[in-house]
This record gives sequence, C-alpha cells and structure tokens, in this order.
Amino acid sequence: MRKIWTISRSVLVGLILVLIVSVILQVSIPNSEVVTNGDFEQGSIGWELGDRAANDVKVVDEVFHDGAGSAGGNNSLRIVGPGEGYRQDWTLRSVTPETHLTFFTLLKAVTGESLPQALFHLYFYPDYNPIRYHIDITVTLENRDEYSESSFDPDPGTYQGGISVRFNRNDPNSWVKISLDISNLIRKHFPDRFDPRISGILLGSAEGGIVYYDDISIATDRIVNPIVQLGFFLYYNGIWQVVVGALISIGISALVKRIYERANPRTKSDDLMRV
Repeated sequence: MRKIWTISRSVLVGLILVLIVSVILQVSIPNSEVVTNGDFEQGSIGWELGDRAANDVKVVDEVFHDGAGSAGGNNSLRIVGPGEGYRQDWTLRSVTPETHLTFFTLLKAVTGESLPQALFHLYFYPDYNPIRYHIDITVTLENRDEYSESSFDPDPGTYQGGISVRFNRNDPNSWVKISLDISNLIRKHFPDRFDPRISGILLGSAEGGIVYYDDISIATDRIVNPIVQLGFFLYYNGIWQVVVGALISIGISALVKRIYERANPRTKSDDLMRV
C-alpha cells in the first residue's frame, strides 16, 4: 500500500511540475503568419484563381482598407458578381490554442442587383481523418441577428462537414472586420477531435454587387514547447496525450528523485540508525 501511495504521489508531483513548466515555456510569437501576401500589396503573388472564378477578379487600388497593421498599403482584392476569387493552399498547419483568423471585407451594392455577400472558406482536417472539413464564413448586408454559427456533418459522396458562421451587417460601403478564434471554434463544434490542421482558404462572392477583401491574416499568439506537449491535453482532451503526459510526469518525478538522492547521499550511519 505504501508503494502505491509513493507512486501516486510521484505522478501527482510530476503532473504539477509538467504543467508549471508548460506555462513557463510558452513562447510568444508576435508574427507567426500563415497567409502569404494577405494585404495584396504584392499583387496576386501567393494566390491562385479559384476553379469556379467570378467574371471579374482583380487586385485593385481603387478601394483599400487603411491601417490594419500594414505599412501604408493601398491594394485590395475585388470580386464582381457571384463566383470564386483567389485561393491559397498550404502544407498542413496545426491549429494551436489562440490561433486567430482576421480579415476585412467591404460589400458594395449595385442598383438593380441583389445584395452582395462575401463568402470566406477556411479548410481544415479535424484530426487524422483524410476527409477535409471547412469553416464557411458569410458576411451579408441583411438586417438580421448580427452573428450566428452552426456545424454540419459530412454527407459521404456529396458534401464535406464543417462549421457555418454568418455575420449580418446593414451598413454598405464600409469596411467590416471579421475576427474569429479558430481553435476555440473547432473545439466547440468538434470536441472529440484533438489535432485540427488547416490547409487553405478560398475567397468568394455570392449574389450581385461587388465584394472587396483586404488584410487577411491567420496567426497564433503563442505555441507550447514540444517537450511539454502534456499542456495540450487540457485543450484537446486526447486520451493518448493524457497517457503520454502521465508517462512523462512519472519520468520527471523519477528524475527529480534521483537528483535529490545524489544531492543528499545516505551514509552507512544513516542506514544503521534506520535499522
């Protein structure tokens, strides 16, 4: 019984040590940007035209968002009419805590046409499953509830699963900032998926009118040192990570015990006194 208590105490001490170290070793990354040329100041570099492109997709300097952290930029992406604009694909990037998506969009209504909608798609894999999911963000000029979100499951052979987010605005011809915590959004709707990875974005437009995009950013404020990945089990609740974390904790506690014993060696007299 005493041996079990000793092991349990060691595991508990190890867990506490790992959690403390995981907090200490969180490293700030001020500019861990995923999107290339998100302000379109380099034209279309880093971007490709979507497969179902709208009739008029172009980087322009007629309208631009001023002061979103860019150094005096004066370009934006313009999409006229319904269809896809530019897309960008990456090698898979892990979604760590505090991964944020930010972009600015401007909807310009045209007389005689239906109100425009900005359609922003973020693609991700919720875990090691090969099925790609997506976050669909719609920005409209409708006078409804300002924000709504829901998730939908994949339909085999027809449609991918994902999350639908809708922002309704009724102020045309002004820039709207869209900001989402991707990590929290995925965790909220897919709590059993503990290793989401993003793979790309697609900018689009629906209905009539003109849609502009500018200052697109996907970045994380911090990462956790790989040595202390135990911290992630508090976030994604992966059972294998809990097991690995426990093993790491036992190892750390054993190491601490060994260091202590070396720093305080027993003498023969100590052993005799114990007897």
